Amino acid sequence: MKFTINWIKDFYDFDLTNIDIRLVDRGFEIECQKHSCDFDGFKSVEIIEISKHPNADKLSLCTVKTYNNETYNIVCGASNLYIGMRVILATVGSKIPKTGMVLQKANIRGIESCGMLCSADELGLNIKSDGILDLHDISLDVSISDLLDNGELFDIEVTANRKDVLNIFGIAREISAGFRIKNGSKIDHYENKYILENRENVLSDFGKDYDIAFAELKNTLNGKKPETPIFIINRLSSVGINISSNCLENIVNYVQYIFGYNFFITNLQSESDILEHRNNLNGNSLNNNALGCQTEIKIDETMISNLKLYLFINNYEEQNLKYSYGDISNIKIAINYLIDLLEKYCGYAFINGYKQVNDAINQQIELNFAEVREISGNDYSNDEVKIALSNLDFNILSETPNMIKVEVPIWRKNDIIDSSCLIEEVIRYYGVDNIPIQTLNNIKVKFAYDMHFIFRKFWIQNGLYEVCNNSFMDKKDALFFDHGLIKLNNPMTSKQTYLRTSLISGLLHLSSKYLRYNWQCDGIFEIGKVFIQDKQYNYLSCVWLPKLNDWNQKPKDFFECKKEVEDFLKFANIKYENQVNLQNGCEWHINSNPVCKLVELDNQMAKHFKIKQKLFIFEINLDLIILDHRNSMQNNILSNCNVIHKDLSFRMPKDLPVAMVMNIINMKFDKSISIKIFDVYPTYKLAEEKSVGIRMIWEELDQTKTSEEIEEKCNELVRLVEELGCKYE
Repeated sequence: MKFTINWIKDFYDFDLTNIDIRLVDRGFEIECQKHSCDFDGFKSVEIIEISKHPNADKLSLCTVKTYNNETYNIVCGASNLYIGMRVILATVGSKIPKTGMVLQKANIRGIESCGMLCSADELGLNIKSDGILDLHDISLDVSISDLLDNGELFDIEVTANRKDVLNIFGIAREISAGFRIKNGSKIDHYENKYILENRENVLSDFGKDYDIAFAELKNTLNGKKPETPIFIINRLSSVGINISSNCLENIVNYVQYIFGYNFFITNLQSESDILEHRNNLNGNSLNNNALGCQTEIKIDETMISNLKLYLFINNYEEQNLKYSYGDISNIKIAINYLIDLLEKYCGYAFINGYKQVNDAINQQIELNFAEVREISGNDYSNDEVKIALSNLDFNILSETPNMIKVEVPIWRKNDIIDSSCLIEEVIRYYGVDNIPIQTLNNIKVKFAYDMHFIFRKFWIQNGLYEVCNNSFMDKKDALFFDHGLIKLNNPMTSKQTYLRTSLISGLLHLSSKYLRYNWQCDGIFEIGKVFIQDKQYNYLSCVWLPKLNDWNQKPKDFFECKKEVEDFLKFANIKYENQVNLQNGCEWHINSNPVCKLVELDNQMAKHFKIKQKLFIFEINLDLIILDHRNSMQNNILSNCNVIHKDLSFRMPKDLPVAMVMNIINMKFDKSISIKIFDVYPTYKLAEEKSVGIRMIWEELDQTKTSEEIEEKCNELVRLVEELGCKYE
């Protein structure tokens, strides 16, 4: 959800200090934060004279004046200039938003230009226009900073349960909570600006499935085409909404982004068009705007008839209209706000209006003060709890010394469901950083035998790195592991919609990153829980990775991976009945049920996870395995540290036998480090010298070696080999 600081300031008076920290405290992750453009040196001016450039056919000489009658001579190549046109002038020293270029005084074909007349594109506005931006009737004394400076731009991640903040007004209401200079919003007066009569069945065929507001407006422009105000163009551009050439469409999109309601606008007389829109709304077949709201405008420009506005809210949440979910709190304000803008900028006049708003059922929750103090760890007083909830727009209905009953605001009905939600709101109000740190005393840790710990040792010793992913998966990943999916009602982000039914999706995302950045390891594995239907299981999954920059080492094939799996089953004393071959791998069965499998990554899944290399995947359900002589695994003592490899290259005289060098190394060098030859090139027949690759391997480590310790052993080996007449490469 994108918004700018100056936009939300239109709706509440509140302190803007540390707004980024406040967003995080309120539970919103900031994905992007951009500082506003600097419009110092930009002025609104009027063209008072235009003449041809004496040395260029396509250039014009313009004289412009400011509000204070200062004049500037400008060379311009645009073709849409006219005397009396009001435009934006970038003076010398100004920084152009589009390019970041600092404007200098220039001599263009022998004529000095003291600035630049700006197009919409150069100002960073998302609008298709030819030539210089026309400000039309904007006053010359307006500040360009006030007109175009939106303040900082924020893009925040909104969780699925907080649909109330997927609009500008909702964001302003949320982050101003507790920091307002005065109660109420700046637009409360719109609620009664135009009288909307209460009516049942405003549209009889709609029934009570919808809350509806309707207004009829008269066109007073007599065919004159209205222009979209610059501030609307600027704000819609800043959040990535395309600008239309139709002023009416831009204003409707603007109001929709502010309030998050569905609109239908028409000047047609047939009610069938409205019913068609209702059906489209239910079928979700309309094009959504940037917020996901649905709007439709049906205008016959050949007809001079009244304009009809319809605002719809669908009360059925199973329809899953993404951002219109039954918040009736701003229906009158939203449609009156739209009417006001259409009157100001499109020449329409209000005739009449109606509304059909069903009674809202507000949720009531009881909260125990002692429970707040116990869960939060803070000794909040009763008054502090009440202040926090009141400032967050919860209505306190009743109170006793131990408990209060509150009414949940209609816009929070989706995410405030019990007392624990209220406690979270209190904690966030006073800041999660203020939760006191408590020391846990007299905690005795008892280490028991853990087969998972032993399993980790095996795979670490086989060169695999252990990873740890969260327990969620997104919608796209879920398509590949769609067996007993559990959907979350309150996901932290849109990428955490379901509980994972497999560890493989997380491993493949990491594998793609390992391969993309060429991080070297033999593979990765994870031991963790998966969630299938109403049960959870412990799983172990592995993915073997090719080493892309090791030309001497071939990627492991299926049979090598299968050998490691069989070694693991033998090591862990896992008893299985039989092995079943699959089209792309094999399975091991216990009690006729598949317990573990080894398969090759298929093409469809490889494309989804952006993996081009051949990979093999192993997965085992640890809760279904049967162990023989479980305690015997404790005798398989393995290091819990990864194996370390270090390769060195030496040039050796052709008459120095490699075998002799290896014998001397094995006699004199550290016995805890294995030394192997992994390459000899070229042979003694082809050159006076040969290049020999020596690999140092640290195994059975009690602790991970530091870089300094590894480097020290490497230097020791280099000195030993160089004493034999070899040269370190």
